[in-house]
Amino acid sequence: MFIADWKYLESWGSNWFLGIEPNAFGAIGAAFNFAVAFAVSKVTADTPQEVKDLVEHVRVPAGAGDAQSH
Repeated sequence: MFIADWKYLESWGSNWFLGIEPNAFGAIGAAFNFAVAFAVSKVTADTPQEVKDLVEHVRVPAGAGDAQSH
């Protein structure tokens, strides 16, 4: 379903940011998100071992047997 009212941003230069059209700005946002996530992961402390063990226990539930080692 196409909604013609959404086409108002098509070629208006005033809606562009640093020469990037609004429809393509999601790629810039994704790159920025990755950079921030990487920076935060570098400046925060490592996860405690007990939390890692808890996650592993949830990831491979008790009684999974051979189903988890494929």
